[in-house]
Amino acid sequence: MKYPVVILSVVALSACDDLSIAQKKPAAEAVKLTPQPIRQANAAPDANVQANDLLAARVKQVLDREEKAIAANIDVVADSGAVTLWGTTSAEQESARLGKLALKVDGVKSVENKIVVVKGS
Repeated sequence: MKYPVVILSVVALSACDDLSIAQKKPAAEAVKLTPQPIRQANAAPDANVQANDLLAARVKQVLDREEKAIAANIDVVADSGAVTLWGTTSAEQESARLGKLALKVDGVKSVENKIVVVKGS
């Protein structure tokens, strides 16, 4: 039984002339790369980003002045005059009051209040 299998294997392999063991693969072509400028992550932000950061800082400063303990749990994000407040507070009245304070800051067009009321925060 071994001999017919060996003979059939040899015949099958000899018929495959494209798969010669001695056949060499074509050489890979060299590719020249030209250096491209890399935009760094710490590159200077544009004026719009700076304006948004400045507005968010001003709103945070007003909230800190008014009620430092409450405002410590609040984050402020600004986007073209639209301010979003994030964080937690212990009472619904505090959340509403912080939203009204943010709306009074010069440059704020709208306030989205996402402050969550959590007892004991």
